Amino acid sequence: MPSKASARWLSEADVTSLLDINTAITALEHGLRLETRGEAANMMKTHVAWSGGNLHAIGATFTGPASPAQRPGRTVTGRTSSQSASS
Repeated sequence: MPSKASARWLSEADVTSLLDINTAITALEHGLRLETRGEAANMMKTHVAWSGGNLHAIGATFTGPASPAQRPGRTVTGRTSSQSASS
């Protein structure tokens, strides 16, 4: 059955307004622990650049328990930026 959820583009400012660095680190550590148990998988990062900007797409799937840092009802699924981001 197709999902009724639509994609949401988030700017770097959107992400930083929702997530502080300590929460991001906690969520990343949790996701990496799940990945070592086979309960999470990262997608390959994709990147495209053009004269007016660039786009980075990153994501993951989780079948294990939610991170203690995850806020109920909020999922961050990607990031866009008009400036380059390293790795």
